[in-house]
Amino acid sequence: MAIASITAWLNSHDKSYSHGVALYEQYGESRTTLALIRSGSSAFHFNKLRTALEELNLQTDIAPKPIVIGQYNPDPIATPGSKASVDFLNAPDKILEIRNQKNLQYAQARKLHESIRVMDSKQHRLQAALELLDLMDAVNESWSIIDEWQEHGRVLETVQKEQVADVAQLSHVELLKEQALLGPNITKDKARLNECADPRKQVKIATRLQTRELRMEEIRRRLRELV
Repeated sequence: MAIASITAWLNSHDKSYSHGVALYEQYGESRTTLALIRSGSSAFHFNKLRTALEELNLQTDIAPKPIVIGQYNPDPIATPGSKASVDFLNAPDKILEIRNQKNLQYAQARKLHESIRVMDSKQHRLQAALELLDLMDAVNESWSIIDEWQEHGRVLETVQKEQVADVAQLSHVELLKEQALLGPNITKDKARLNECADPRKQVKIATRLQTRELRMEEIRRRLRELV
């Protein structure tokens, strides 16, 4: 039974090579053919792709498979967000790690965006769309960290003024209660930070830890004043 999307590609007068590759990724089984059509896009590769799809379209009882996106290198020209004003020349290692991870995630998101429109399975499209949203959330979060560093020259953003103002309004009982709660949370954050290998998550945990430590310091100072 012919597959509608493959038939449409074969009958098209303006065949997109990437579209054809995505179709074979969904339905094809030959690893050799996949390796070949992924290795280039010359006339030779195009003919091999067309032949592979013609043969595939003659088979019966073929079900679509998820497109395996794999790892894609970021485009050095079209960087995420096109924020050309960001100068990473003197950036700290942590910011460079976050930038590199962001670029990889954005490259993955771009490939997913290109592939979703040629997926025949509604379930596969939904799964890919959810993954795409997660990737873009991660990219946006990374940009927030980079923007914070560019604006303030710090990887970690403190909220010391807000913490001090808030603690000043707490009663003696409330101070003691929060001090008891903050201690274990600070210990847990330190353990999580030591175990975490993701630079973006490291910054997030470190920021939360710094905020809690600042609050604890201010609570202790207020308690000393009330003695």
